[in-house]
Amino acid sequence: MPYESKGRKVEGSKRSKGRRVEEGEESKSRRVEKKESLKVKRSNIKMEKAKRFEDLWIWQQARELVKEIYQDFRSGPGSKDFGFRGQIQEAGISIMNNIAEGFERRTDPEFARFLDIAKGSCGEVRSMYYSAEDLSYVDSATAKKRRSKAKKISAGISSLTAYLRIPKS
Repeated sequence: MPYESKGRKVEGSKRSKGRRVEEGEESKSRRVEKKESLKVKRSNIKMEKAKRFEDLWIWQQARELVKEIYQDFRSGPGSKDFGFRGQIQEAGISIMNNIAEGFERRTDPEFARFLDIAKGSCGEVRSMYYSAEDLSYVDSATAKKRRSKAKKISAGISSLTAYLRIPKS
């Protein structure tokens, strides 16, 4: 038995999910208008084109983070845990290198894919700094600073990835 549910006719009881029978033209056109207004075009976004990966803020920040990671584990208790030290250093290097490698591929879909990998490495660095703090390899203030920097890099990567995935028109 059909009933009205937010402008749609649905067959079945009010308790069941039912299935949509038909949708009014008015609600359909509103949905299409809303969808069109949400579309973003690259031509509407002003972004300075980087000519080299070294020009990218996210790569510059990743480079600084790598230097800090190496300094944090140069001496002290964490320096002797070779597996841990190697893993966090590799994760930091991975951020930097995936940004560079993706940029050099010169296609937006490939660049975005490499940025996704770099973003994952940001998460790995952040996670490892929690462990480093818990194991007293670094103090809380240092761990917090490094996690914050990795989070900012990750946010920058997300912004660039979103831009790269906007259809060109």
